Amino acid sequence: MAQERTAIEILNAMEDELGLARSTSVAATTTIVRQRMAHINATLEECQAFGAWAALEKEAIIEFGAPTVQSCTLTADSAIVTTASTTFITANSVPADSWLIQSDVTENIQRNTRLASVTNGTTFVMNKTADGSGAESCTFIQDTFAVPSDFQRSIPQTHWDARLMWSMIGPTSSQFDAFQRNGIVGPFPRRQFRNQGRAPVRFRIFPPPTATQDYPGTLSFRYITNEPVYTPADLTKRFFTANDDRTVIPDRLVILGAKWRWQQAKAFDFGPLQEEYYNWFDGMISDDKGESVVPLDGRGDFGFPDRYGFGYNIPDGNLPSV
Repeated sequence: MAQERTAIEILNAMEDELGLARSTSVAATTTIVRQRMAHINATLEECQAFGAWAALEKEAIIEFGAPTVQSCTLTADSAIVTTASTTFITANSVPADSWLIQSDVTENIQRNTRLASVTNGTTFVMNKTADGSGAESCTFIQDTFAVPSDFQRSIPQTHWDARLMWSMIGPTSSQFDAFQRNGIVGPFPRRQFRNQGRAPVRFRIFPPPTATQDYPGTLSFRYITNEPVYTPADLTKRFFTANDDRTVIPDRLVILGAKWRWQQAKAFDFGPLQEEYYNWFDGMISDDKGESVVPLDGRGDFGFPDRYGFGYNIPDGNLPSV
């Protein structure tokens, strides 16, 4: 299959079809070229955001090990805690609130207590005050993880606990997550997930991996990347910035989108060009991955004949006695 046209070839094709003078560089700083490239890159961004292109689908892997156990000194009615070292908390640029903390001996740390901030190399602050004072062993559990830097959106029902071979449940709502973390709940076999926090550290799981069988853990899910452009060195990025850049988005679609945007910016009639663009958009999306499987019995989704596609038509936990 032939590669799509380069960035400069796409720009020149757009100019030829609009009867405009050709440009020699997509990185030119003139207002004319900057505007035309803005239309091209805006089309790339729209196609990437709203199209499930096969070439933009990637797999994310999240791995985690055992919780960290350290001795901590607590003070009653205070959220400030001292410990031997806080280096592990902020390692790999992980925010402090990605960690839960629990007491291993007493109940001086309230349930569902999370780290709020790190003060220095030996001191941190919890989001709740301690109920008692003293030095005791504490367990730090990371339950929020980073998504890939090029993450745009996840693909539904592709989230799996790879080691336990269970599909994950989610994304759960804020209300349900609050109930699970603060209410009285029973054990259940499958992990849940939700998006919470500022990117990229926003993938939060429940229950936290505290039991021995919970770690090491490997989670996986499919997502759409926000980088549809690639260089001759096969490095990806969001927009065209060099003449020899290429995109996985069909070049004809990019040209059509840039043309109607240019017409709109000049206050010309852009309706016919816009209609042509969106007709091509719908058709190319269908051609790219093929038509989805639709079960004729009407019971399933994503091409599977049962609820959620995996045959798990049973509640989590114990089945009721008959």
